[in-house]
Amino acid sequence: MKVVSKVCHYVLIAIAAVCVNGPVAAQCAGDCDGNGSVTVSELITIVNIALGNNTLSACRVVDADGNGTVSISEIIAAVNLALNSCTAPTAGISPTPTPTSVGATPTQGVASWRVGTGLPDASSPLYPFGALAVGTVPNRTVYAALSIQLYLGLYGIYRSEDLGLAWTPTSADFRVSNTGALVVDPTDSDIAYAIKAQGGPLLKTTDRGATWIPHTDGLPGSLLGSKLAIDPDNPDVMYLTSSLSIRGTHPIYKSIDGGEHWVPMAEGLNPPSSAITIAIDPADSETLYVTGYDGSPDEEFGQLAKTTNGGTSWERLDPQGLGENVISILVIDPSNSSTLYAAGDPNHASGIFKSTNGGATWMPASNGLLSSENYLEIQALIIDPTTPQRLYLANKFNGDRDPGPVFVSTDGAASWAPLANPGLEYSQGTFVGRPEVFALVLDSSSSPKILYAATDRGVFATKVP
Repeated sequence: MKVVSKVCHYVLIAIAAVCVNGPVAAQCAGDCDGNGSVTVSELITIVNIALGNNTLSACRVVDADGNGTVSISEIIAAVNLALNSCTAPTAGISPTPTPTSVGATPTQGVASWRVGTGLPDASSPLYPFGALAVGTVPNRTVYAALSIQLYLGLYGIYRSEDLGLAWTPTSADFRVSNTGALVVDPTDSDIAYAIKAQGGPLLKTTDRGATWIPHTDGLPGSLLGSKLAIDPDNPDVMYLTSSLSIRGTHPIYKSIDGGEHWVPMAEGLNPPSSAITIAIDPADSETLYVTGYDGSPDEEFGQLAKTTNGGTSWERLDPQGLGENVISILVIDPSNSSTLYAAGDPNHASGIFKSTNGGATWMPASNGLLSSENYLEIQALIIDPTTPQRLYLANKFNGDRDPGPVFVSTDGAASWAPLANPGLEYSQGTFVGRPEVFALVLDSSSSPKILYAATDRGVFATKVP
């Protein structure tokens, strides 16, 4: 009772301060919702956390020493800070100290990163996250999947409903190997699809991950390297790529009933051929592009094909500027369907390419990415649908000389610069390092927008313009 009284005494003082002075700065107490101010209800939440009546994940900011619990002294410190009119931080999901310098100084962006709680040990590289997907209707939900699962009983897919501050495991006990193998229904965030690593099967949840049901009718026995795409106009329509160029398989499959049944859609894509990734035109969902390769593993060369009838037939393109390079990532400008961006497979074509005529010709678009001291291996490339001149990419980290794992372009890939990333780091003792980023996803419907990064040290989130 003495502890309770002491806590209540301080929270009453803080509540009085808020009532008199208005919301206090986020770094002064606990900005649970990340809106840049602390309300009375948030202060009450903090006290409930300390008393054991709520989970720490409800407001992680108050855990000053990062030991996973909130002590009375931390509550007192938070309230005292609130009474001292601290200065609010300029950005970030929640306050993050300025990190020890690692590599070059960031030159673009203003946001801070914050790693979420509730995930496997973020201090260990044994739990890398390789896939992300976000849904916003009816609830804002982010799904993240482990790409490696070393121990039985470890959950493979997690979800967050508070801007990545706290994560809850779903019932999925499997991992997902790439970001295109995890997607969310754009009209219902309770519905998600995942392709189990090491060859499948395809699984679907309709209850936010409480249950996962296999959907295999019409699909090949192995889905190794496969990716998914959902029609933005009709989420029952889906496409799946197959990267296996073996007898009895096809490069593209289509479902019109939410993944229940699948049929091959490969006219014009004669075997042997494999599909690596697929992109749906946001302005016309009957138009799609697929990238892949032809030939044997020893003599493979890239291909790019297009359909304007929902995959019934495909036209093989002869893109100038790509040569025989294999494209691993393809995105389409939602404001101009003739503009496409591609990331080259590092084994064939390192860098970013851009087309402004529907894929007929391509030009290099890696200005600001390459130097004599770093290595370019693009692991993620996304476009802001509300500001399509703005793109983000994740580059495979290459030591302390690398300017950073996340880059941003604000001019349609004419130039790139490292995204300011204080907080996108981990520490082991006195050592401070950067995680490797495997996937990016942008929640452009939130205000401000939230950029998520799946790394080998957990899932990070930051506000972006």
